[in-house]
Amino acid sequence: MIVNTKKPKWTMLVARNQEVLHFDAVMSMRREGIHVGEYYWNSFNEFAFKHNTPLVEFYSDLERTNSTLVNFNEALNKESDSLEQALDKIIQSIESDLKLEPGATRLDMKNIYLRFRLNMGYMMLGYTWVSVLTEKIRNEIGDPAWMSIEKLVLMPYKATLLAREHKDIAAVQVNQNNQSEEKLRIEAEKLAHSYGFIHSEYLSASWTAADYFAVLKDLAPDVGGKEVLDVEKFSSYVRWLIQITQKIVYIYDEGKMSLVRANWALRLTFEKLGHDSRTVLRLTEKEFFRWIETEEIPASDVIDQRRHFAILSLNERYEHFFGEKDVIEIIKEQGIKEEVTLENITELKGTVASKGFSRGKVRVVFNQEDSNKFEDGEILVASMTTPELINAMRRAAAYITDEGGTTCHAAIIAREFHKPCIIATKIATKVLKDGDMVEVDANAGVVRILK
Repeated sequence: MIVNTKKPKWTMLVARNQEVLHFDAVMSMRREGIHVGEYYWNSFNEFAFKHNTPLVEFYSDLERTNSTLVNFNEALNKESDSLEQALDKIIQSIESDLKLEPGATRLDMKNIYLRFRLNMGYMMLGYTWVSVLTEKIRNEIGDPAWMSIEKLVLMPYKATLLAREHKDIAAVQVNQNNQSEEKLRIEAEKLAHSYGFIHSEYLSASWTAADYFAVLKDLAPDVGGKEVLDVEKFSSYVRWLIQITQKIVYIYDEGKMSLVRANWALRLTFEKLGHDSRTVLRLTEKEFFRWIETEEIPASDVIDQRRHFAILSLNERYEHFFGEKDVIEIIKEQGIKEEVTLENITELKGTVASKGFSRGKVRVVFNQEDSNKFEDGEILVASMTTPELINAMRRAAAYITDEGGTTCHAAIIAREFHKPCIIATKIATKVLKDGDMVEVDANAGVVRILK
């Protein structure tokens, strides 16, 4: 690789063992108006207009700051029925995409991918608007009141797919003593049909009836009732802001599940067309659309290199770097990697995603195989969580992650499963090892290493 001695100020968008097509989709939307950074929630409106999303009608009723942008922050200064209606239409769109099925043609692939793209836009909408909404609520009611209700405000307004799966499994487990093994296998088949795809976000296999049967034979989880937020003490405006926030959180979380469904459908359709299902996610978006038109595809050795990649951005430009060697070199060359001393660390600090307190042994989990080794009551430590880790998340006493924000996957699942959770520690997976005894104080945002 040629090294440029005049180092540009790149921003590292990703350098993770995930998938190229997912992050290329983000880059495409960035070109269309979604910008990573402080103001990209503002630029979502360009994406909304271009793709004629349900928000277009809502935006059209507002005073626009220029030809394409709307100041969403200002739009929240008064209650708006049209915003609620727009969000309801988005929710209907997302929920319909949870029923996407694999296709049999390249045109099917294109249509599934376009739904994937649109739902990624909705997921970003949820992620970015939550910060605006919560700031509005805090300003209205003050910090002390906000701290007491934050966890409940950031709960989805209705049960998400992952929560429904969890409760359905628990319902079977509670009654399993009264069921024959044959009936349990029938229940497992139903669960696999309804939920199996959610464990296949990246390259892991979808769950089968055998996977669910193994879970059903396990110890029944503790499923508490959903806590109810007392909103009567607040003004009608604050109650409206809370309602909008909970819909936006639902759009973020269920939007992610729609992405997972489309991801699953893409892979299975690609497999039906005679290719390795892993290959499609390692294509760039340009290569994907070229394949739709010409069936031309990179060689297998080229695709194998893409298990490791980085995407770096410089203003409107962005570049891919493929292969472990080049990724390590470019990160070192650009001075992106933050050097952290990992010796003599006795505690980690992070962001509280779900309050609580727990003590237990660490289990570091990176994939579904690690998840299957998880034992009840262990502390789950991960760089970030994904649906394929949900079995371990059910069994864990608490979660600790390197990355994430208050509406990341770990945060939402922690709140729905009533688990203490500390996110964004940056170095948890580097410092903590299997078997370490830790204390998770998710009231203070501190993980203490006991031994």
